Amino acid sequence: MIQWFSAIKKEWLEAIRDKRSIAMALIIPIMMPAMMGGVIGFLIEKESSSSFDVAVVNSHLAPDMLPHLAGERMQIEALEPGNYNPEELLEEYDAVLIIDEDFSSDLIQFSPATSELWFNSSQSTSNGAARQLRAKLGALSRQLTQQRMTGFGVPTVAMRPIAIVSRDTAKPGSRAAIVLGSMPGMIIFAAFACALATAIDTTSGERERLSLEPLLVQPASTWLLMCSKWSVVTAFGWIGAALTAVLLSVVMSLLPLQELGISWQVSYSALAMVCFQLLPVAMFAGALMLLVALKAKSFKEAQTLLGILQIAPLVGLMAIDLSDKVIEQELLLIPFVSQQQIIKASFSADASFDLWAWGGVAITVALALGVLALASRSLNKPHRLLS
Repeated sequence: MIQWFSAIKKEWLEAIRDKRSIAMALIIPIMMPAMMGGVIGFLIEKESSSSFDVAVVNSHLAPDMLPHLAGERMQIEALEPGNYNPEELLEEYDAVLIIDEDFSSDLIQFSPATSELWFNSSQSTSNGAARQLRAKLGALSRQLTQQRMTGFGVPTVAMRPIAIVSRDTAKPGSRAAIVLGSMPGMIIFAAFACALATAIDTTSGERERLSLEPLLVQPASTWLLMCSKWSVVTAFGWIGAALTAVLLSVVMSLLPLQELGISWQVSYSALAMVCFQLLPVAMFAGALMLLVALKAKSFKEAQTLLGILQIAPLVGLMAIDLSDKVIEQELLLIPFVSQQQIIKASFSADASFDLWAWGGVAITVALALGVLALASRSLNKPHRLLS
């Protein structure tokens, strides 16, 4: 027992004294929520403050229509009658509405009145202006239809053969989880990034400082030595990832997400579940990084390999999100996938977790111990490790 405490104390003292490890463990949890908050804040500001400039050609043929199109974010400019090139007008305006010459006569004769809507779908403002115009024109068309039918003596109720009552059953935070689906992957990535410097320093760093060989001649098993290193690397990864999750939740709760039509209501119990799920992630990440760093032949090689390793889970989890594939049953047994789904469910205020997901958590812990055993066996071959 004294050997355990001595080994763990030695690793912790070295980790705390390494300013680079401490800096990495603090910078990542602060930087990632700040970046996410900045991006979401930019989207909210753009969504709430965007205005559209629309040119209406032949507006004199439908003067009563312009007040229906104008709005708080829709600036309507009526152009003088003439021959215009719509593509040239789109260089100055977000959208162009051209009213047909027979517009007024078609309305009087109860024929479809034609108007052309020109826009550039490759530009977000032009696409948004076209969407707003279609909505306003659709509302105006329904209003005219109702007025015509009322003039013919048709009751208003008869024009609504089907009444649709929309009831949203989404739980608080579920829409936020859809929009912010990349958050679980970012948090899992933080478990790797926050522990990377410590994992390299306690393996390749000790080997280059020539302090690993004196450690191996001590009367302690290689399993004990590796577990002491693993505990420190796991702690750095777990604390960094948990801090990232907490700060992300705080940042999201401070943003006016209602402007995007989503809500963020993550309870303390859900946040605690997220932090708990990050522990097996940090355990597996720590064991994997220790094994790779021990196999590396130099400090720089370890940095390169672990740099690639920490990105691999993020890319894989983001690919799963983008594919919209339903993750269930056997797929939940894949390491990190089960944690991703449980974290996403926690952010969605969904307390029901599949037993397959918990099986995936158990497999992640078992694989962490297996990889740790392989790393400890590497210490049993000092001639290869120190060569």
